[in-house]
Amino acid sequence: MVQIVSKNVGAEYTFDEYGKFATLKINGKKKGVRDINRAMTSPYWKMYSGAGIGYNRFTGAPAELSAFERTIFEWCMGWCSRYERGDYSMPVQVYDNVKYILLDLNPQAWSVLMD
Repeated sequence: MVQIVSKNVGAEYTFDEYGKFATLKINGKKKGVRDINRAMTSPYWKMYSGAGIGYNRFTGAPAELSAFERTIFEWCMGWCSRYERGDYSMPVQVYDNVKYILLDLNPQAWSVLMD
């Protein structure tokens, strides 16, 4: 059974019966789900249900984020923190691909938070 979870703020996605992403569309364009499903296996993945504000970890600059954008951003920050401490269990390529989902969703927030 597949359940539609979100259809707002440029993202539309469904989960399969195992709780993994079955489909993902960003601004109407189909995206692969392999890397986001891989990200979901990490202990620092959390699906947010509400919008929030993200902060650039170097400059402190804020950016408003939808719930899904916040999920992606917070996962990326968790990945960076672990990678800097020597935890290489999640490949850089997965981080890059998930990070670019945020770029597709909200280029303005991406430039404030990730650049």
